[in-house]
Amino acid sequence: MHSHGRRPTYEGDRLTIVASPVHEDDAGLAVDLELRDTAGNLGASAGATLPRTPPRLAAAAFATLAGRLAAQDELAAIIAGWTRPRDKLAAETLLQAAGVPAAPVQQANDALASPYLAARGFFADITHPDAGTHPHQGLSFHFSKSFAGPTTPAPRLGEHTEVVLRDLLGMTDAEIAALAAAGTTADVPPASAA
Repeated sequence: MHSHGRRPTYEGDRLTIVASPVHEDDAGLAVDLELRDTAGNLGASAGATLPRTPPRLAAAAFATLAGRLAAQDELAAIIAGWTRPRDKLAAETLLQAAGVPAAPVQQANDALASPYLAARGFFADITHPDAGTHPHQGLSFHFSKSFAGPTTPAPRLGEHTEVVLRDLLGMTDAEIAALAAAGTTADVPPASAA
């Protein structure tokens, strides 16, 4: 569901959203083309920050969703020309201020720097005995009465093998020792893997 309360319109395998590149270190910026005044607002936004507004943005062909979808490749190229030299967060701010629905395409490392995700308690610091303490992704939702997210580190190699073999599979200590002696189970990597 879009922020304007409607489901996105689908045209074959294309959405009304274009992913536009930003400077080479970023993944890009998603710009929604569905709203009727998007093209005009793009023109206003571009005009506010460029020496001249691309005249093509004022064309009647971009006044309707059908026109924007028909010219999506051309419109995407125009938008890319504007977004490419910019930081995605700065471009998002300028476009949203002009009424253009836009959001940065996030990469995994962007999430760690997100003040929004931090404020939502999305990350949990978890300490692993070998890897140290690092933030781990939580869930995108919260429960009202309990914590839902990671609370324990990933297990070490073989950490739970004996418990699983004994408690879940009913094996005896002698059977478990025989598996270890045969090299079937281990709690350290084999020498060839090191």
